[in-house]
Amino acid sequence: MNMNPGKFFKYAPGEILLAVVSGALIGLSMTGYDWGWLAWVGLIPLFAAIHGKGLRSSFGLGLIAGFSEGVFIARWTLWTVPRYMGFSGIGKWMIYLTLATSFALWIALSALLSSLLTNPSQPEATAKKTLAWLRFLAVPSVWVMFEFLHEQILSGVPWTFFFLGYSQWRSPALIQFARIGGVFGVSFWIVFVNYMLFAALSEVRKSPKNGLMYLMIGASAFAMLYVTGRTVISSETEEEHPVQVAVLQENLPAEVRWTKESGDAIVEIYYLSLAREAVRHSPNLILWTETAIPWDISEDDDLIYAALNITYPAQAGHIIGIKSPAPGKSGKMYNSVFYIHPDGAITGQYNKMNPLLFIETSFPVFGAFGGLRIPALVRSGADEVEPGTQRTLLATPYGQAGVTICNEACVATPARQAVAQGADFLVVMSNDGWFRETLLPLGHFAVIVFRAVENGRDIAVASNGGYSGFIHASGRIRQMARSDTPECLIGTVSPKRGVTFYTRYGNLFAGFCIVMVMFSIILHREPKGSHKTRRKK
Repeated sequence: MNMNPGKFFKYAPGEILLAVVSGALIGLSMTGYDWGWLAWVGLIPLFAAIHGKGLRSSFGLGLIAGFSEGVFIARWTLWTVPRYMGFSGIGKWMIYLTLATSFALWIALSALLSSLLTNPSQPEATAKKTLAWLRFLAVPSVWVMFEFLHEQILSGVPWTFFFLGYSQWRSPALIQFARIGGVFGVSFWIVFVNYMLFAALSEVRKSPKNGLMYLMIGASAFAMLYVTGRTVISSETEEEHPVQVAVLQENLPAEVRWTKESGDAIVEIYYLSLAREAVRHSPNLILWTETAIPWDISEDDDLIYAALNITYPAQAGHIIGIKSPAPGKSGKMYNSVFYIHPDGAITGQYNKMNPLLFIETSFPVFGAFGGLRIPALVRSGADEVEPGTQRTLLATPYGQAGVTICNEACVATPARQAVAQGADFLVVMSNDGWFRETLLPLGHFAVIVFRAVENGRDIAVASNGGYSGFIHASGRIRQMARSDTPECLIGTVSPKRGVTFYTRYGNLFAGFCIVMVMFSIILHREPKGSHKTRRKK
């Protein structure tokens, strides 16, 4: 393979165009609209660009493709950064380009390792025996490995989690494999189909028979995924004991500040009017959004007392987001969710365990700088969030509710842990008001669809400024709504028992992919003395 530094990053215009097109197709598939199908062909141009290239060239072309993707996905920063971080002009563009480059790095690493495992340095006869069949599993495994590492390393910054599998959130039949492999399992099959189609196109001239075989394998994999998914969905039994849930989506703009002068009007417009609307539908549960009440909880809270009085005729319990003191932690609060019985008794509490980096908690830096946090939050005196210490369920009369708050739904582990502990259904509470004019709220809802499939649980979603709704355990979206005005959304969740393979074993499939990559790298290594033999020749 060519490692000549003089030729580093020197590509033909066609190679650059292929990389740009590939990144653009993947970026468009991630925008949240009905373009998810682009993901099934989006990597073909990149595979064509790096085919036969050395490691440096493959890395560079991967950077180009990844940056092209990031340019689409990171656009939200151009609106959010000036508004809430105080950076405008060159500052916002630097953040935008930095985030776009972070996407590029992961794609570049995937392209580099894919090139290593598909352009073997061993003699051709040996390569055919040891690597030719393995590359079709190794390449998608490489993508899964880097997506998994991405999630683990950057778990506090979920706005970078645009994994390939998430592009299929509108297609329940295509994501049922998430019950086994999570979102990474769906990503695996997307890359597998892309690579088989690329192999078919690259072989069709040299060997039409091989080209047709690769095409049939790729098409069969897609068909198998779809048919088995449809079979799983159609085999669902009729639901029993549905729980009527009212979601109070206040849609309070992030810029609105609670003051003595504005407090009463805000309470009436955004909260009590929604409670009156909810009680008309006689719900069993009323679900509020994350930190719907921005002050500390107290037993005689006027707002809670007024809301309970309004909804008492329905005998509805409240699942409500509100801050609570963190004992012994000066200046820090818990981001909490409480279950409040119709008579006012608080019978359950969950404290968010994974605060949002830069927003709820500071990014630690060395020396006397302390930590980095969004300047607007620091100036406003907003408390930092103290992480909760255990994942607790909320015991309701209708089953155990597992809670994930905001970014916790973007990582699979919190929901999986809640279901493993006995959650009968899940609720997700968030505040997407910070990003209401961007695509991030749509992306947030998309990842929640996967949490339902992975764990086989219905989910009720309550988001301020984002998308609220109800998701069936199969990933079917029963309701999905976003509004700029207060809205009460009525739907149902059904308590379910039993656990999926993913709930029981977690990211075992991702671990299998990592082992597959390591095994492929070991097989790729040249036998001792082989380079000397070739040199003599």
